[in-house]
Amino acid sequence: MLKQSTLLCAATALLANCGATSIPEVPGIVTKAIGDEVFVIGQDVASTTVNGQNLNAGVWTPTHDYGVLKGFLAENGNRQGYFTESTSRDSAVIVIATNASADNVFSAGFARNAPTTLPKTGSVTYTGPYAAIYENDRIDPTLNDVITGVVNGDASITANFSTNEAQGEITNRVVRNSSSNDLITTDVADVTFALSSIASDGSFGGTTSGGQFPSTFATLSGEYQGLIAGANGGEAVGAVRIIHVVDPGVSNVTELGVFLAE
Repeated sequence: MLKQSTLLCAATALLANCGATSIPEVPGIVTKAIGDEVFVIGQDVASTTVNGQNLNAGVWTPTHDYGVLKGFLAENGNRQGYFTESTSRDSAVIVIATNASADNVFSAGFARNAPTTLPKTGSVTYTGPYAAIYENDRIDPTLNDVITGVVNGDASITANFSTNEAQGEITNRVVRNSSSNDLITTDVADVTFALSSIASDGSFGGTTSGGQFPSTFATLSGEYQGLIAGANGGEAVGAVRIIHVVDPGVSNVTELGVFLAE
C-alpha cells in the first residue's frame, strides 16, 4: 500500500509560520500553522500529531542514537523514529515511520520554538547530524509498505545573509539495519542541496541531487525544507525526502529524514 510521506513544519515564534513562506510547494508536504501541536518531547518519549492523530515514536533506544538525534523503536519493530532538540531548545526535529497498520504514517517535522532574529550580513555554516528512515514503497496498492532501514549522515548548511541564500549537503552517509542498527553499507552517495533563497521568515528549501544507495541505484526525486532558528539565527533545522528507484514500476524506496545543525 503506497503511503504518502509528509513533511511537517512549524514556526511558532516571532517570524511567520511555514505556510506563509516562499518555500516551493511539494506534493505530500503538510505545513503546520502557529498554535498546532507538532511535538511532545520528553526524556523517554517522543510523539507527533499527524492529521489530528497523536503517534508515539516508540521507546528511547540509546543504541540507535546518532549524535544528538535520539533513536526510538517500538518493541514489535512496527514503529520507529528519531528526535532531538537544539542545545538552546529553540528548535526541534522529529521523523516517525510505521509499518502498514491502522495509523500507517511516515512523517518528518521541524519546528522553531522561540523568537528568531536573522543576521543582516555575513555567512554562517551550520553542522550537525542527519538521520532518516527508509521504507520500501510498493507501487502495487495491495502490498504493504515496510520499514527497511535507517540512514545516518552529517549535514552542513551554509547561509549567506548578505545575499539571503542557503545551500548544503549531507555527507558520510551510511545505511543501517532498522532493528539492530548494525551497519549494512557505506556505499551511499552524498546529498547536495540546491541553492535556495532565504525568505524573510528564515525558511529555505528546494531540490536535492545525489543520495543513491547503493550508489548505482537511480534517484527519482529529492526535496528539502528548513528554517533558521535560535535567538540570533544560530541554528538550522529541516527535513529531507528522497525517492530511490529499486525496481522500476514495482517498488521504490522513500528516504525521509531530519537534520539539526548548529
